[in-house]
Amino acid sequence: MAVVLLFWGWQTNMLLFASGMALVIEAARVVSFRWELSVLDTTRIGEASILIFVGTLVYRFLAESILLGSFFPLKWLPISLLPLMLAQVYDASGQLDMRGVIGIVRSKRQMAQLTEPMMTSISFPYCAICLMAAAAGNKEALGFYAGFLLLSAWGLFTIRSRRYSLWLWGTLFAAVAASGYLALHGIVLLQRSLEESTFLIDWIRQWRQDVDPYESSTAIGRIGEVKLSNEVICRVRIADKPRDSLLLREASYTTYHKAKWFAPDAEFTPIQVEADDTTWKIGSPQTLAGRVTVAQYMVKDKSVLKIPNGTFLIERLLVGDMLKNPLGAIKVQQGPGLITYDATFNLEHSFDSPPNQADFVLPEEDDAEFRALAAELDLASVSPQEAITRAADFFQQYFTYSLDLQRQNKNVSPLTDFLRHSRSGHCEYFATATVLLLRAAGIPARYAVGYSTDELRPGRWTIVRGSDGHAWTLAYLNGVWRDIDTTPASWRSFQEQFESPFLWLSNLWARIRFALSELRWGQRQGGNEPYLIGALVVLLLLLGWRLYQRRSRKSVVELPVETIEIAALRQGIDSAFYDIERRLQEVGFVRDNWETLSAWIQRIMQQSATLPLDALAPLLDLHYRYRFDPAGISAEEMALLRDAAQAWLSAHPVAQLEAAISARNTQESR
Repeated sequence: MAVVLLFWGWQTNMLLFASGMALVIEAARVVSFRWELSVLDTTRIGEASILIFVGTLVYRFLAESILLGSFFPLKWLPISLLPLMLAQVYDASGQLDMRGVIGIVRSKRQMAQLTEPMMTSISFPYCAICLMAAAAGNKEALGFYAGFLLLSAWGLFTIRSRRYSLWLWGTLFAAVAASGYLALHGIVLLQRSLEESTFLIDWIRQWRQDVDPYESSTAIGRIGEVKLSNEVICRVRIADKPRDSLLLREASYTTYHKAKWFAPDAEFTPIQVEADDTTWKIGSPQTLAGRVTVAQYMVKDKSVLKIPNGTFLIERLLVGDMLKNPLGAIKVQQGPGLITYDATFNLEHSFDSPPNQADFVLPEEDDAEFRALAAELDLASVSPQEAITRAADFFQQYFTYSLDLQRQNKNVSPLTDFLRHSRSGHCEYFATATVLLLRAAGIPARYAVGYSTDELRPGRWTIVRGSDGHAWTLAYLNGVWRDIDTTPASWRSFQEQFESPFLWLSNLWARIRFALSELRWGQRQGGNEPYLIGALVVLLLLLGWRLYQRRSRKSVVELPVETIEIAALRQGIDSAFYDIERRLQEVGFVRDNWETLSAWIQRIMQQSATLPLDALAPLLDLHYRYRFDPAGISAEEMALLRDAAQAWLSAHPVAQLEAAISARNTQESR
């Protein structure tokens, strides 16, 4: 048992758990203390196992919002079932009465019908569960499969049927092992094929995805209402002074074509982490800097950071890799499920690449329209700062914000229709039109996407939702890329009209998930194992204390010395009928762990009618009374059971029984 547990801990990176569990279980071999568990005790212990399992299941779901495709529930089963295993090894009989386990899901009326004990050992099922849970570790090395085979062979060898030769057993096991290896290899190839499938990747991205730093599809040109999401994307906390709003950028783009923005040749390069493994320098230090703390979830072990323009330092971020592209997008890989980091920034500086030819290009279909509009506003004759102000005033005065998109003139491009006819749209329209209008005036500009936050207060988390997703313009002014947001300010109040009446429930759910994620990940990047170990130890101590108190209350009752001695031995455990059971198992009739003696003997009689088993019925009746009747049997009946069992064993030696079995097999083959 200990070896199997240590193997599970090694494969799942929970060796600390496994070592403690193995120590407690194997200590039963040297500790004399034993419990006397009733059916009700077993039921309560089983319920505790269920609570542990459900608790870890709910915790993982709230912390990471993902269970599909995860073997997490299987991985934790050995811990969940530990109370039941301890109940067995520290029970005087060394077995569990399965009526207690059945009592978890059955009513009292149904349980009243189960009068016969169902004593069973769960050692082999528990070992099998540990081996399956070890597979959830998902280690690619062949060490798992080799260990799995060795431990399986060890366990199966001890319960193999003696009727078959060792050579035959070994050959069959080797064949099964080889087939399993081929199946494992095929599953690995299938997984790689699915991972490389473009169709599957596209389907997954439709369900949940992070921003694409290379391409951004807009809703420009679509007809109908744009739907907003109330999903919590991240949390933001300002460190210095209150701010009415702050733009958190994820990515920016240079090339517009048919309602899509692209970032060609924006390759990512790694950023070197500092000596403390949590500090990353994006640019040179700046004065008059602001600081913001962001907490966001990783998507499949990677994510794009949400940071203000001009961010030059990121601290308290423990991830494997950080990469940055020339357009300011920063992505991280190999981190915990929740990352919390400090971003220090200065909006008067930027660390994106300087303008190039792509920052002046207009799409062919809208080139003439935007140049004409720039001429109407006389943007070329004024300073870049004044041109930006005129463009912003133009959109603020003559345009409105709307999520219900309607084309006024289908004979022109969507952007031309927006400029000349509808003059109504959402942030993607305003940001795109502003970028192209500034380019028409000779000002380098880029398209940026991210999130807009408002009412930031020091020391308080501000929730950022999917509905806070925003697009704006980056204009190159006085040697710095600056945020230019020309979307009418009414867009935020406009969105509040569409909030769900159940938003409070969504907020509660998000708060619980965030609190649990902080507990699991937080600043302890190694996880939450110490807390879970402590909770498990406390639970087991409470359970053991209750059982000890129950045992202590029983010991107060005055009983004769003979009765106390028999109870210490566990009444009936020395029954002579067990010698008959061992004789039958010796000749090849293996009794299943869950099989009662009466059912087992009945099965043997059906398989081998010639065996002399009819005489065992009265002996079995005496055995059951001795084993389970609180009144026990008299001294005369105990002597009768012992003498009758010895007489049957003397009259039916192993050779005679094997000869009878061989004769039966020969007759059946004819």
